[in-house]
This record gives sequence, C-alpha cells and structure tokens, in this order.
Amino acid sequence: EQVLKEALEKAPDNTDLLRALVQLYAATKRSEEARSLLAPRLAKDPDNQMLRGLELALGADDPANDAKIVEWINTEKDDFRRAMRLADFYRSRKNLQEEVKRLDEAERLRPEDAMVIEHQFVAAAQAKDWSRAEKYVARNGELNLDGTEGKVPGGRLALARAVAYEAESQSDQAKAEVERAIGLLKG
Repeated sequence: EQVLKEALEKAPDNTDLLRALVQLYAATKRSEEARSLLAPRLAKDPDNQMLRGLELALGADDPANDAKIVEWINTEKDDFRRAMRLADFYRSRKNLQEEVKRLDEAERLRPEDAMVIEHQFVAAAQAKDWSRAEKYVARNGELNLDGTEGKVPGGRLALARAVAYEAESQSDQAKAEVERAIGLLKG
C-alpha cells in the first residue's frame, strides 16, 4: 500500500496506480479512503469514465446502485464492449436471462470471439441447458479456440453434467459423464 501511495504522489495522473490503490482499499473494506482519492479527481474531471466506474464499483454490492451502474455501462460507445460489460454485470447479479441476452448481442457482433463463446458456454452450463452448452463446445472445436479441438470444453461439459446428475441422485449418469470427461481430457 505504501509503495502505491508514494508512486501515486510522484505520478498523480497515473490511472493504473490510482486504480490499483482504489481496488486495494475496496478489497480491504476501506471505501472511504478510496472515495477520498477519487473525489478530487472527479471534481476536476467529472466525465472521466474510468473514474466514474471506480466510484460506482465501490458501491457495487449495494443493489440500490444497480440502475446507476447500468446507466454508466450504457455510456460505453463500443457496442461489443457494452454488451459484454452488461453481461458481466448481470452475471454478478445472478440474472441469467439478462446475461444471456447481452451475450447473444455480443455474439451477433463478433460470432467467432473466444471470450463470447466461453461466456456463452459457462452461462449455458450454469443453466443446465445442455444442448446450448454443446453448441458452444462444438463452436469452440470448429474454431479450435483452445488448441484442443473442443476436447477441454467437452470435458468441462461432461463434468458439469456429472455434478448436476450427482446432485439429482443420478449416480449412474454422473459416473458415465465423469468417464466421458476423462476420455476427452486424456485424448
């Protein structure tokens, strides 16, 4: 912390140092110290998106700030970045329907983007929408995004199914999925 403070004193316009110190304060439950760093900078530059984002992030755990956070995200001019940020926000709020809606927007803009395909896969697996998850495993394999032609995502899908089956007391299906995962991940 002291090193960051000293470095920021020497380079007060260094946004990376500022972000690191604000995040440190936030992580150690010292939001007021973080706000005291941001306040004079926001007073000088109230339209600075990075500063506004840091300020909003300090209250991200409070659902009362959700509308402000969404409003801030919607100021992003890049359609793809905005869609992905909204997807991330809705994931943090466990709103799967809105998350998938935003991921679908991002996918329409960049259908071969590895990050979009990964996020789509994770959302489908969390929803236990196995056919949708399989679509993204296949997409990953077609594009060979991870260099395994989809074997690793296929193994992850099999493990996700195994966990779901085990939770539903369907141990035979769970065992079969684990064996399938092992086969994919080995080969």
